[in-house]
Amino acid sequence: MRRFREAVGDTAGLRNTSGFVDDTRAFCSIPARHDLSRRIDAGHLARLVAEHRLDLDEAIESAAELAYTLPRESYPAPRRPSASEPAAPAVPATVPHHAAAAAEAVA
Repeated sequence: MRRFREAVGDTAGLRNTSGFVDDTRAFCSIPARHDLSRRIDAGHLARLVAEHRLDLDEAIESAAELAYTLPRESYPAPRRPSASEPAAPAVPATVPHHAAAAAEAVA
């Protein structure tokens, strides 16, 4: 992860990364993976500050953007329907013909 951040940081910049993208195959380990990603990003920013390539104020601002702002902009939360919008039906109005045939076969 550190090598990736160092390799793409100069070319892509920090704003063009959207945070840590994960899947849900190992749902319980996702918080640990995100924590590790934030630590790697913080370490990378600290290295840039130590090398005088980035000011401390910019690093603090960038850390907040990497951990919170950029992922929220890239992956917005689903919009909830307002009271004036009709709600989608919870179940289909008709039963598919194969489901009705299976129910008759069991009965």
